Amino acid sequence: MTKEEIKKDFLAYADDDSDVLFESNGDVMYFKNGTEQICRIKTNNEGNSIVEYQGEVLAYRTFIAKHLAKLDLFARKIIEKRKGLDEFVDSPGILQTGHYSIDGNALGLLQKECDEFLEFGSKINFITADAGHGKSVLLKQFQALQAERYIKGESNYLFWHVDLQGRDLVRLGEAIMYDLGELRLPGLYYPSIINLIQKRFMILAIDGFDELAAEIGGVKAVSSLSSFVNEMAGQGTLIAASRRTFFDTHDYIKRTTLLKNKVPYDINFNELKLQNWTKKEVISYFSNLAFDEPEKIYDAILSEVHEENHPVLTRPFLLAKIATAVEGDLNKVTEFFSCKCSSNESVSYIVESFTKREVDKWKGVDNKTGQPYLTFEQHIQLLATIAKEMWDAQKDFITIEEIEIYTVLLFDEWNIEEDLRQIIVRIVGSHAFLIPVNDSKMNARKFDHVEFKNYFLARALAGLINESINTGNISKLKRFLYIEQLPDSVAMYCFNYIIDLNKNIQKLIEYFKAMIDSEWKPTYLQLNIGTLFPFMIDKIDFKTPIYFDSKVNYSSLIFENKKLCNITFENGTFINISLRDTILDNVHFKKCDFNEIRIESASRVLFRDVSILDSNVTSIVLLRDGEVIEVAYSPHRINELLTINGIKLIDGNTIIDSDITAIEKSEFKKTLSKFILKFNKMTIQYEKNIINEKYLGNNIHLLLEEIIPLCIDYKIIEVIETKQSKQSSTTAWRLTVDMEDLFKHDGIEGNHPLTKFWRGVNEK
Repeated sequence: MTKEEIKKDFLAYADDDSDVLFESNGDVMYFKNGTEQICRIKTNNEGNSIVEYQGEVLAYRTFIAKHLAKLDLFARKIIEKRKGLDEFVDSPGILQTGHYSIDGNALGLLQKECDEFLEFGSKINFITADAGHGKSVLLKQFQALQAERYIKGESNYLFWHVDLQGRDLVRLGEAIMYDLGELRLPGLYYPSIINLIQKRFMILAIDGFDELAAEIGGVKAVSSLSSFVNEMAGQGTLIAASRRTFFDTHDYIKRTTLLKNKVPYDINFNELKLQNWTKKEVISYFSNLAFDEPEKIYDAILSEVHEENHPVLTRPFLLAKIATAVEGDLNKVTEFFSCKCSSNESVSYIVESFTKREVDKWKGVDNKTGQPYLTFEQHIQLLATIAKEMWDAQKDFITIEEIEIYTVLLFDEWNIEEDLRQIIVRIVGSHAFLIPVNDSKMNARKFDHVEFKNYFLARALAGLINESINTGNISKLKRFLYIEQLPDSVAMYCFNYIIDLNKNIQKLIEYFKAMIDSEWKPTYLQLNIGTLFPFMIDKIDFKTPIYFDSKVNYSSLIFENKKLCNITFENGTFINISLRDTILDNVHFKKCDFNEIRIESASRVLFRDVSILDSNVTSIVLLRDGEVIEVAYSPHRINELLTINGIKLIDGNTIIDSDITAIEKSEFKKTLSKFILKFNKMTIQYEKNIINEKYLGNNIHLLLEEIIPLCIDYKIIEVIETKQSKQSSTTAWRLTVDMEDLFKHDGIEGNHPLTKFWRGVNEK
């Protein structure tokens, strides 16, 4: 090791940069936790760095782990403060890398991903799933198991789970330092963590990346993660967990400047997708809870919901609530499912069923009325009030004192008897849906799961909408929508509770238009109305045509699983719109902007009389079972793909190339596209890997002998030298142009070098 490398290591752990002294004989003097320390660094006969410290002779890496970082203490703190779950059940998962795709158990796949460090590069793995599929539980469980392995000497790295959910923080660095404080680990700093990751002593798992995005904005959040990746300098592994609604791997690459700035680091981008639970996982979970007849409990629930893929049987957080309710008693299953539970409203059903149980659980009865302390509606109103106050304050927790204050404020409205008020105030902080934030915040409460918070926030929003309909005053509703970006699920639940939605739909549309028209700059209002609108019209009968021309932003997955008809959107901005299990009938888009339209070809997508008129479409992404199979940026190819999928692209009064038929791409072009799109998964590609993986089948020779030389000639890619290419005696290539800019020139006229490149490709 060089002196500069050693100096960098010590500066990452010392109390003060200026207090580190390096002598020519190898002595290093530094302060750690306020105490002066001295050690001597030497090179042994084998050429390895060793450290003499307090009478011990240690390998240099051992000295960093044991003395500078005190990882043994770190591991014990994790075991002490962050235990795993006894009832943990591993979920099915799919690990997708740039080299292969593997099905298996999520815990095993995560361990495989973490154990297999890249020798000469860094690895970023995104763990994705919809809310309630157990991302956080998986990370916490692996953290605890890995700490135990480290203490036993079975592994040489720690896995550290940093949860951003419920944190009043605005930067990733703040979250890391906050978590170090919670674990009570002195002597470690932000540079220390970067150093440990680079030296493969630690893997950092950032949970709730979408929460950080909600705090500081999606672009800033991605930039924050991108900056962290750059600080890793091509060394170590990072895990980032988020709901599928926030981003996918392909989208993350596009939203960073990592590939645009010719990053010198070899970075692989992988993804672990958590899948739905099956009968196997459900029965294992019931067995872990010591239910006497787990299979019979499963069959009883299945007979009530009628579908094996019903959310209450596939989403762990919903199943956990049902398990709490039925307590292993077959008779309680029928009682719990006394009403029909549809797939789309499973969260609402669980919440309302538990609220009814809470009503009964509060045993006290008003002597005058013969009723429980609080009715079902009062429980809902109280929790909706709490969710709204969290929303207004932009926090995911609330103090017990605040809960008591809001309860007291509702007493007069509810006409609660004076002698009952103190009793209710005393027990309201222990509500079934509210749990302590953590061991250091026992005086504060948060919702048991983010989806429960979203449900009650939706009830609060529905109350504001109903009030606006009744009074004609939209000021409170506008203020609510102005605060922050709404989660999709809030919009999904909300419109189940709007009074006479069909009758009032036109009135609500006018309200939304009035809010937008009164704005003179972009705010969350445009984005939130864009989120609400598709869920709102999904609940109506479509007998009356809908026309909406406000300048609104529509984003992400809000058009998935929708059947919409007789609608015209005008002046809308559509961001990363996903058409998956989507039916559009007599739906038209006028003067709209689409930055990206994602079409899932393996799902049920049907477009009848759908047109895009005088609009801008920047790109089309075709997927099959979640895998990107084509990305189109050129106007010619965009029009081809839209037409083939039954969507008319109209410019003025002219339908553009309406007689287009599907044209099979040449093997040359298909192989080229696969090669280029691979740069979405890794910043550098190696000849050795291409030959060994054989993902191109019989076209490997075509790629190596014809396509790559053509790409080099047109400066699409360049040959670079890396540690891996030197050691493995292989060739490495890096993309030198922006991928979007590259594909945009396919099929257009002109003399631009990229246009000439595609002209040559299309002649093959």
